[in-house]
Amino acid sequence: MDRGKPRPGKAGPSGRRPAGAGKGKRHAFLGRAGEDAAIRHLEGLGLDIVERNYRCRLGEVDIIAREGDTLCFIEVKARRTSAFGGGLEAVEGRKRAQVRRVASYYLSRFGDTPPTCRFDATEVWLDQSGRPQRVHVVKNAF
Repeated sequence: MDRGKPRPGKAGPSGRRPAGAGKGKRHAFLGRAGEDAAIRHLEGLGLDIVERNYRCRLGEVDIIAREGDTLCFIEVKARRTSAFGGGLEAVEGRKRAQVRRVASYYLSRFGDTPPTCRFDATEVWLDQSGRPQRVHVVKNAF
């Protein structure tokens, strides 16, 4: 181990932390708070949560839920400010393609008769403390 190089998030020889250090935990906290709020909201709308943070070799889907006979693959984006745009705007082409690939992989377990599915996006607005203020679900977002 090279003791001369600072590790990410640790102060270097100058005593200063690298730019961006410590943001990972805060980002994860906000993401988790957003997903928690989204799940409560979705359950309130009558959806049954099947999976949370489903991961496979192709990527990850935030929530998989069932509404009646329809399987819903749901991407959640949490925001505290609109400085970088809303959460729904962040579900762009590359992310949509990844969610579709993961969904296809997940649906392969059903063999030749997969259930009907759709792709939703959920935007969660949080206050500065990370408490949910507003949740907006867009069904068939992509």
